[in-house]
Amino acid sequence: MKKKIKKSKNIIESVYEDVSDIYPDLFVSDKVVGYGAIELDPVDLNDTRIAKLESEMKNINYRSEAWMLESVFLGGLAFSGFLTVASANFLGKEPEVFSEFLRHFKIYYEKCFQNEITSWVTQIGNHFFRNDLYILIMLLCLLSSVFFLLVLVLRFRLNSLTLSMDHLIRILNIFNQKKMSFLI
Repeated sequence: MKKKIKKSKNIIESVYEDVSDIYPDLFVSDKVVGYGAIELDPVDLNDTRIAKLESEMKNINYRSEAWMLESVFLGGLAFSGFLTVASANFLGKEPEVFSEFLRHFKIYYEKCFQNEITSWVTQIGNHFFRNDLYILIMLLCLLSSVFFLLVLVLRFRLNSLTLSMDHLIRILNIFNQKKMSFLI
């Protein structure tokens, strides 16, 4: 808010005062709160609502771009983990190791289903071995990279929606300008 301060020799200086502490809700339901509540006329009210829509749409667009970048980097990291574990531990014996993992998993699942296992924490070491852990890490890395890829696919859908919203807001601005030219 503008505040005029009278100084010496009849010099008046305009100073802008920070009113955020005094008036925490500066704009409350399209009314400007100051030394008295001033209602906006319908033209200004329409302009403020359009500006609010534009800023919300830009905010959504920026957030979705940030999610996309995070998804790309984390998906690439998860897939590189899959490739690292796969290339470093098995060296040509992948089918045997994977079938052994499936056999161990089947035995463990059957014993769990028959209630023969009292504590999965203490008895998991009896059913799974080091190569089984590598296979499990590989599968989880592959699964997480697929989920990050799904985020990318959903981002493309969100991108088309934000482009449609941008188009509609531009049309809204055009109609608002035409309305203002009729009022003038």
